[in-house]
Amino acid sequence: MNASRLVSIVIPAYKPLYFEVALRSAFAQDYDQLEIVICDDCRDDGIVDLVEKLTPQSPWPIRYYRNEHPLGEALNVARGIREARGQYIKFLYDDDLLEPDCVSTLVALLHGHPDITLAAGTRRLFDEQGELLPDNLLTYFPFEDDVVIHGPELVALLSELPLTFMGEPSAVMCRRDDVLAYGQDLMSLKGQTIHWLGDISLYVKLLRQGNLALLKRPLSRFRMTDTQSSSIARAAPQIAKEGHNHYYRITKELGWLREYWINGDVKIAPLSDRERFAGFNLRAYYLEKPVTELRHDQIQQWTEKRRPSGPQKPHIVRYFQHHHGAPRLAIFVSDLQGKAAPLQRTLASVEATLRSWMPPQVVVFFDPANGHPDAAGNVLYLPVDAANRASQLNRALEDSGFDWFMLLDAGSTLNAAGVLKAAVKLTETPTTRALFADEIAQTAEPSSEVMLRPDFSLDYLLSCPDAMARHWIFNRYAAIDAGRFDERYPQALELDLILRLIEHDGLDGLEHIAEPLVTYRPEPRESNPDEVRTLQRHLVARNYVNGQVLETRPRHYQLQYGHAGQPKVSIIVTSRDQILMLQRCVESILEKTTYPRYEILIADNDSEDPLAVEWLLGVEAMQLEQVRVLRCPAQMSRSATCNLAARHATGDYLLLLSPHTAVLHDNWLDNLLNHAQRPEVGVVGAKLLAPDNTIDHAGLVLGLEAPATHLLSGQNAASEGYMQRLVVDQNYSAVSGACLMIASALYDALGGMDEGDFNEALGDVDLCLRVKDTGRLVVWTPHTVLLHEAPVTAEPAAPTALAFYGKWLNAVAHDPAYNDNFSSRAQGVQLETNTELTWRPLSWRPAPVVLAHPSDLGKTTTRLSGPLKQLAENLTLEPVITPDLLTVAELARLKPDTLILQNPLTDAALHNLTVTRALSKAMRIYDVGEYPVSSSQITGAPSDERLRHTLQAGLKLMDKVIVSSAGLADVLSSFHPRIEVIEERLEPRWRDIQG
Repeated sequence: MNASRLVSIVIPAYKPLYFEVALRSAFAQDYDQLEIVICDDCRDDGIVDLVEKLTPQSPWPIRYYRNEHPLGEALNVARGIREARGQYIKFLYDDDLLEPDCVSTLVALLHGHPDITLAAGTRRLFDEQGELLPDNLLTYFPFEDDVVIHGPELVALLSELPLTFMGEPSAVMCRRDDVLAYGQDLMSLKGQTIHWLGDISLYVKLLRQGNLALLKRPLSRFRMTDTQSSSIARAAPQIAKEGHNHYYRITKELGWLREYWINGDVKIAPLSDRERFAGFNLRAYYLEKPVTELRHDQIQQWTEKRRPSGPQKPHIVRYFQHHHGAPRLAIFVSDLQGKAAPLQRTLASVEATLRSWMPPQVVVFFDPANGHPDAAGNVLYLPVDAANRASQLNRALEDSGFDWFMLLDAGSTLNAAGVLKAAVKLTETPTTRALFADEIAQTAEPSSEVMLRPDFSLDYLLSCPDAMARHWIFNRYAAIDAGRFDERYPQALELDLILRLIEHDGLDGLEHIAEPLVTYRPEPRESNPDEVRTLQRHLVARNYVNGQVLETRPRHYQLQYGHAGQPKVSIIVTSRDQILMLQRCVESILEKTTYPRYEILIADNDSEDPLAVEWLLGVEAMQLEQVRVLRCPAQMSRSATCNLAARHATGDYLLLLSPHTAVLHDNWLDNLLNHAQRPEVGVVGAKLLAPDNTIDHAGLVLGLEAPATHLLSGQNAASEGYMQRLVVDQNYSAVSGACLMIASALYDALGGMDEGDFNEALGDVDLCLRVKDTGRLVVWTPHTVLLHEAPVTAEPAAPTALAFYGKWLNAVAHDPAYNDNFSSRAQGVQLETNTELTWRPLSWRPAPVVLAHPSDLGKTTTRLSGPLKQLAENLTLEPVITPDLLTVAELARLKPDTLILQNPLTDAALHNLTVTRALSKAMRIYDVGEYPVSSSQITGAPSDERLRHTLQAGLKLMDKVIVSSAGLADVLSSFHPRIEVIEERLEPRWRDIQG
């Protein structure tokens, strides 16, 4: 055997049940330099009996060690490492098994690559019977191909989120010398054994010394049983709490975490090009709800940054003085449990957050059966019980000392940033009838979930009131006009009042602020009959007398409107040479659709494939009443093809359908028409699944580094999604043209799809936005589910994207289906951690907003960042300082008056500046502190000539150039007509320093 390539398979055995299967998987390895080391922690002879039985069958040497006394996992593994003789250690736990090429594949990653300290392949889950189980979030592979992950940066993230995405010990391989050095402290940190996180504790120590190589191919199987320590911890989380607490404390003490805002980004390179590292937000990927399950200290860190600065506070005071004071607010607190501590938390938060901006009236409704709460100053206490709370609230509404009110339960607290933004919003929008905000839900210790709501969404409210109908601020007069609270619905008082506001005056005046206002502790989601009854009442009030409210799961509702008619639907399928997909699409419609009144128009866009031509001729020859073939006179754009088909359609409704779809359920068309026939609805879209049973389409969001992006795509089809948004009806700005229903008359009135700027791309999005401009809703429903085997398509061409941004910039800046606190750079829901972009409390802009992109915040504070911050001290201007260029959506939201750039003028920067110059009226200034004489300032620049060209091209996009010396102004004089010299000088604090 070659000792330099010898691998020791270390089996820390203690359960004989699956041991034979595990050991035989070691026998089956296709690598020929192996030894097997078994350390037996079993309390009886179960393991040794199997070893004696199987040793004669082993192709590799087996060395067996019986522990005199059980050592436990960590010490048993440590003994196996001591007894091993190989250069590499491959762990194999007795529940698991290895694929035949596991060892050989992982050795190839480690041998000759000293920068790799841990290697792993993905693993598959299987059960006690050996049957494969579905993947979960931690077993999905998040990258396109095999990768190398930067070890220390990964350790920083694992210190915050100890996720075993690289696998349990049976999935990994490492060098013996590396782990031997840890001795008995193999799964300890600073001498402290980390129970329940022992594997992660080992990994982070290894990855502090090098990188992780992670393969896409499954190389092991991890058995899910009820007897594993991980299963015990999941079933009884309190058992694992101590180990987690030690882990979090020690990794923090060791200084392994980075600042939270950057800690999620980890450098990752393709294994095939290991030097090409790029940032990847692993935190956002592995938190299926990326803004959930944040630890309380992280929530506090985020909220602490969302406070007005010292210079901003006088402007806020003057703002309210100018408007004759802040809104007058009453807080109605329900304390029906009679517990002192929760009530005191609520009252303390009201005092701390509201007194500064809008001193409230506070009324506590208490149940006398639980005693009288301790009195607090300026608080009115009224006795009440659950049965008569509505009538008591209605009596409180007769008080004329306030204009606005909200309901809180004892224990809920107010957040200062949300209070301030609510006060400003109510002041600047006097027509508001009710306002709601975002929330923070205190889930399990030690974490909380940030609930970032969309703007008002009628269908989301109706189908998931648990997410939308809580902690609203109501206008007192609007509530009285709508009939006050209804005592018939005691467990749905807010929902019922919101519905009657809608019934009374429509959807106008229902406002949202993108800021958490209330922190609360959610109750278990259980059926609420009062919600169902008031939703049923609402349907009748809107003349849907045959409507029904179906509860699809607790507090999730599907409203069936009970339309009387059966309008005809024209299903338009555009196709060119896609014969197999087209056949499947058409046949699935004919086989599975139970709705009777439809026709299929196959709009053939000049097919040339003989099979396609033959099949279409066959369809025509059949002369089916329900299926027609429409021949385009020549190859046409998608928009033109759809418009041509629409002109030949005979249906009351059009359904644009991709040939790459297939029908999965018989009531798919009924569920689309359920919404399409509502007079307030203009477009309806469906839930589209990819062939791998993940979400392909669940609504489009504007402005996420692209004109339109599929929200929550890639998640498992069974997932509820962030805030249940994958399983309930809701309103979006746009839905995919792969399945889009619209009334024929409305399509005609709008002129159909745009055959100009959006003839090949974004035509569906443009159509939806034009529908929205008519005041109609775009509805996405999860109750119509189609397969969508979408072909890979390129991003819209630059001219198309620019035309879209130019036409729909306001919609891109603020998509009501998203939330301004989500990142514009993510492909899903991810909290934006740069508060410079999201915390803008002075919405009335009392000072110019200056956006600065310094090249090095550490080196240039005296030239750019420092002076801007000093000017901000007296609010001469309001700077936003960030090293990264903004996306179109970010720039459109910020609307800076001036943009100052120091960043190197890369090709990407030039593209960004070209786009934003066309969309923003901001004055653009480039600051050249020194001439970039080397190519180091221009990524990838091969020569000084390239540097000169890039600099010249960039400066042409600027309105003004600032340089640090007259000599530099002379050098650049031919590059720009407007150059100003601002020399670098010491800050004033150095004025009196003497040598």
